Amino acid sequence: MADDPALIDAAATAGANPRHGLTLDWSNKGPQGAGSAGPPRPCTLCGRPAICRSPAGAVIHKVCAEAYLVAKQQQQREAA
Repeated sequence: MADDPALIDAAATAGANPRHGLTLDWSNKGPQGAGSAGPPRPCTLCGRPAICRSPAGAVIHKVCAEAYLVAKQQQQREAA
């Protein structure tokens, strides 16, 4: 997985749902700001076509970003 600083920084403000893991709020009212859409391009993490854009403009599926952040947080906990 790539170390995208915009995704890692989003972890600090993302809401954690103990039942579903991490849930990013990319709505206009969300703490990370508004996500957007664009023409299909390869997702930064999985490489499959994605129309989602993170608030930082990265081409990424929202579920890929959430899974990446959960994995990154787990790695950090294990390293501590």
